[in-house]
Amino acid sequence: MLRLVFMFLITHCVLCAYGQSYRWNPKDFVYSNFEYAFSWSLPTDMDWEKISGTEKHTIFKAYQPDTYITVVVNVNQIQHEKAKDISIWDFYDTIVSQSKQIDKYIEENTGNKTIKHTFEKCMFCGQKAYKTYHHTFFQDDRYEEPYEIITIAYSYAYRGFTYMASVKVHKSLYELDEIKSYINEIFRGYSIVNQYN
Repeated sequence: MLRLVFMFLITHCVLCAYGQSYRWNPKDFVYSNFEYAFSWSLPTDMDWEKISGTEKHTIFKAYQPDTYITVVVNVNQIQHEKAKDISIWDFYDTIVSQSKQIDKYIEENTGNKTIKHTFEKCMFCGQKAYKTYHHTFFQDDRYEEPYEIITIAYSYAYRGFTYMASVKVHKSLYELDEIKSYINEIFRGYSIVNQYN
């Protein structure tokens, strides 16, 4: 009987460890998500910690404790009968035209004020995408100084889902000359995982 219980526990542990749809390697800082078909290999020059996202569509979030640079991947299912055939460029104009309303709504509900928000069409990981620059400002009694964040993000549609891969940096860090090339290095580690079904 003890042998049967032991075998059950071993089998359960193996299935839990290898049956997950994602994997985080805390030594090499590589996150792979097989369900949503993406991987992000983060630079190894500094430590990264995987943390929980605060929104239900946040699939992956990690940060560097020394710099507070944060990476985030948000995924949403496209609600359309031809979702798998849709490109993010199909609704680019709508996104850009509604961004001011969305930014105002966020400010009214969270106090997070948009200073500048720009969009440009581009290619990302072989997909039609758009790149955003988003500068936000937050003043609150909990902080001595205003909290300013620069977010660089790439959004694309793939197999019926929209993806937004983002890098968030404090404004003071973003103003350093070398940070823009470091952000590019972070994004170079992002890739789409091929699915052949």
